[in-house]
Amino acid sequence: MDYQGVRLPVGADGPRQVSAEAATGFAPSPQGAALAAIVHTVRMSLAPDAHWASIAAHEIAAGAGKDAWASSRVLLSIQGRADPATAPRVRGHTITDYNRAIAHVQIYTSFPDNSVAVNTATVVWVAEDWRLQLPDPSATDAVVREAATVDAQVRLEAPQ
Repeated sequence: MDYQGVRLPVGADGPRQVSAEAATGFAPSPQGAALAAIVHTVRMSLAPDAHWASIAAHEIAAGAGKDAWASSRVLLSIQGRADPATAPRVRGHTITDYNRAIAHVQIYTSFPDNSVAVNTATVVWVAEDWRLQLPDPSATDAVVREAATVDAQVRLEAPQ
């Protein structure tokens, strides 16, 4: 599935419903949690002006992190798709912690300059679906770090 110029994984564990306004319907499984973490992280990051509020309402869990993100998001404008020459590629993930209520997922992304980033995302099971739990603004742990290689337990090779 393509979202704003970035290829996203889909599978039997979700998402079952996808529109410009929301991607929902993830299975209550480790695979569903990983797919939700990836899909929600990319969609919130690239959501165009007309859809970011709906994506926030359906894909992001309530909390101080969501409030801080929404306050910042109104200050910028996203009108178009990611440039294919500079768009990141989701390359894989590792689930570092999982239970039926919460999961922590490391998402590996590569960039055209061959650099690799690892984003640690948390999803929580809310209203019968996985939602992204953004970190509290007072948190000091790094959410994104550089990596030397794609060292994911599950590798994703999106089509070019």
